[in-house]
Amino acid sequence: MSAHEIFGRTLADCFPELDRPTFKSRIEDGFQSGCPVTFSSAIHRFVLRARSAFSPDVLMCQDALLMPLRDHPDHAMLVITDVTRRVQESNALRKERTKLKLFAEELRRQAEALKVAEANALQANRAKSEFLANVSHEIRTPMTAILGFADVLNDFEVSAEERANAIGTIRANGEHLLQLINDILDISKIEAGRLEMEVAPCRLPELIDDLSKLFTPRAQQRGIAFDIKIAPFTPTVFDTDPLRLKQVLINLLSNAMKFTDSGSVELSVSLIADGAERATMQFEVADSGIGMTDNQLARLFQAFVQVDTSAARRIHGTGLGLVISKRICELLGGGIAVRSQSKVGTRFIVSLPVDVSRLGSQAVPLAKKDSAESSTTGPNIASLTGVKVLVAEDGLDNQKLLSFRLRKEGADFTIDRKSTRL
Repeated sequence: MSAHEIFGRTLADCFPELDRPTFKSRIEDGFQSGCPVTFSSAIHRFVLRARSAFSPDVLMCQDALLMPLRDHPDHAMLVITDVTRRVQESNALRKERTKLKLFAEELRRQAEALKVAEANALQANRAKSEFLANVSHEIRTPMTAILGFADVLNDFEVSAEERANAIGTIRANGEHLLQLINDILDISKIEAGRLEMEVAPCRLPELIDDLSKLFTPRAQQRGIAFDIKIAPFTPTVFDTDPLRLKQVLINLLSNAMKFTDSGSVELSVSLIADGAERATMQFEVADSGIGMTDNQLARLFQAFVQVDTSAARRIHGTGLGLVISKRICELLGGGIAVRSQSKVGTRFIVSLPVDVSRLGSQAVPLAKKDSAESSTTGPNIASLTGVKVLVAEDGLDNQKLLSFRLRKEGADFTIDRKSTRL
């Protein structure tokens, strides 16, 4: 619409949108007072639908000024200004402010996360330092015993009983060192994501028999009761990693024995149906030992952390066993849970999923063997007389040990000297 077409016409004729009650009231007030009436840039949606000179691809944003004429009370001059650029710049500035606000918020969150990470790193570093100090103690103590009793064996005046006691002590401390090394190797594999499981048939009677032979004498030495219970319809064979499962149960039972001064330790085995095709093998290790507080339970499965350093020093341990056991259970598709009450006792529950279609027959009660018989009866080893053996071992002491064993069994052996590290 041109200026010639607008001149002399009523406001409502030219811009019927301004006849709306909201605008009409303000216009009437302006004519009565004789004061100009200003409309915001939003009026462009109602008044003049035109393309902006600054941005031809968008509708023009306008500021409108309606000025009543004093000499002509019923006439007014309407001034429309293109403010598209100003509006666009204002919108762009508003968006930038929003982006900056979001960026500042993200920086704040990152700063808080870094602060938490720094605190966790410091805590982990302290935990590892304490762990290394504890491991040094764990290594030094059995090594002192081994070296000391080795000197005892060099004394030709010791009695046969003293010699047997020295040999037993050296062996027990050597086994302790080997377990410590195995734990350190396992935890390093866990942190590197390289701990792997080898699933194979696990024969429950053999597993229970091994655990009974191992822990019945320990329980007798500590003066506590040890019992193994197998629920009805528990399979005798199921698929898992037998060696790793045994490792988990040995760790849990060892802890139960160590932290129980009186009362009992019990291992319960059962099968829990999860459906027509899936079930769960459940192993529960319960003791009447010192138990744990809620704060100790919260730290239980943290690597390099011991829930009770005073008890750890009294009883010995590195704090790695439970971390390793938890990871093993997870890699086998299951988990490990714990319930405990301070000064009452602790119950660990190991749950492993099994395929019902591959389960063996129902378990039957296992005959208990006399502990003395169990400890003295060993596996039958076939003679190696006439068997040729190549020994590839780079340790001189281990070469001597293997030579002694093979010579005793009658084997014809050769040591590969090239494998020795110089």
